[in-house]
Amino acid sequence: MALHLPPDSTFEGIPAEEVQAFLRERMDRWRSEDPVRFDTAGCLDERSFEILDSCEAHGLVRDEAGDSMVYRILPEGEAVSRAKLRDRVPLAEAEAVLAQLLDRMSDLEVRSPVRFRGLWLFGSVMRREPMVGDIDAVIDFDLEGGRSDPQTRAFLAVEKRKEDYFGEEAMLERLLCFSDHPLLDGVVFDDFELRFMRAPCRRLEKVDGTWAWGPVLERHPNADPGEAAERPQVRIRCDQGWFFSAGSCLEPDAFPFP
Repeated sequence: MALHLPPDSTFEGIPAEEVQAFLRERMDRWRSEDPVRFDTAGCLDERSFEILDSCEAHGLVRDEAGDSMVYRILPEGEAVSRAKLRDRVPLAEAEAVLAQLLDRMSDLEVRSPVRFRGLWLFGSVMRREPMVGDIDAVIDFDLEGGRSDPQTRAFLAVEKRKEDYFGEEAMLERLLCFSDHPLLDGVVFDDFELRFMRAPCRRLEKVDGTWAWGPVLERHPNADPGEAAERPQVRIRCDQGWFFSAGSCLEPDAFPFP
């Protein structure tokens, strides 16, 4: 589940947006390396060195040899590079957005051959935390597993042609109005990574035409216990306090910084 940071987060006074841009550029340029390392020789201006210093101070990167030449991006730095910079919202707001999504899924099943086999919910909404960052969910679907009359099949054919290169998942995102609310950023279709990470989840499925909750499971039933790896919780210290990949926040200096 994604790390969420307040939009006004800073690292040694440097806005999180700048820190993200710095880390993302290096993640993209040296992505073939694992872990990602980058060389500072001749490629950093004064501001970049300030950002690098802030990253090192907050445990996002590490000087590999102690000579300020080659740095390694740590898991914390990777998490910040992908973090969502926005305020968390009350659980009730997220549940209302989820209910709207389920209504759209039901409506699409009426208008098209698409059949939704269920929705697997993860993260803070599944745990019913008071404040949440987004809705982490995986939607199972069968593009032609529902109605088969000519009208619904014609509808699907037209919608497919609108997407052209981007494919069926982009089509479903558009038809389900994912862009209407940022809380839907975490909703995906048949996502491998979410299925195979060792994280609790809960299924919503249609029972007699009504969405019904299943029990909370320790992990997705398709996960292979022999291959699924524990994902350690990543904790990030910005100037405003400690933040975690699971979404909780503690006051500044609640933990000693290594």
